Amino acid sequence: RLRFIQEELIALDVLRTALHIVEDVDADDVDFVSLALHLDAGLWTGDKPLHAALKKSGHPPVFNTSELLQLHAELMRE
Repeated sequence: RLRFIQEELIALDVLRTALHIVEDVDADDVDFVSLALHLDAGLWTGDKPLHAALKKSGHPPVFNTSELLQLHAELMRE
């Protein structure tokens, strides 16, 4: 399901947190990270530097493709 969010609805403190996380990686990723934080959702990315920065920060939860496939396999076994 795809859900669009008006950028104006994302709180400034959430945007600041996202910018702090991505500022040393790629500031262009701030929208994706701030949206994940706003929605309290995980983020799927193939961007290795972004993945590493998000893992280091601990939020939002971040997954690469192999991690998602592993999670899917684990869920299917349950």
